[in-house]
Amino acid sequence: MKKTTIINEIHLKTNIPYKIIEDVINTTLAIIVDCLKNGEDVSLYGFGVFKIYKRSAKKVYIPGTKKLVHLESKKAIKFVPSNRLKRIVESIKD
Repeated sequence: MKKTTIINEIHLKTNIPYKIIEDVINTTLAIIVDCLKNGEDVSLYGFGVFKIYKRSAKKVYIPGTKKLVHLESKKAIKFVPSNRLKRIVESIKD
């Protein structure tokens, strides 16, 4: 699902003008990005937590060429789903 689809779904369910919903969603995402830039975790109750973590440096082989390459350490984002979200996903039937 794309952001525009989410905005449209909210609009259809609430009758709030599309532009207002779009502004709220964009502002929310900008706040999340700013918090992550500042090294803060972002916790959305009942949904999950976005965390910044440091990925260690390591050596890896490039498939096909067998060339050994050194990857520097870097910061990455990790999403940890809430227990509620995990249970919902686990209950989905194939």
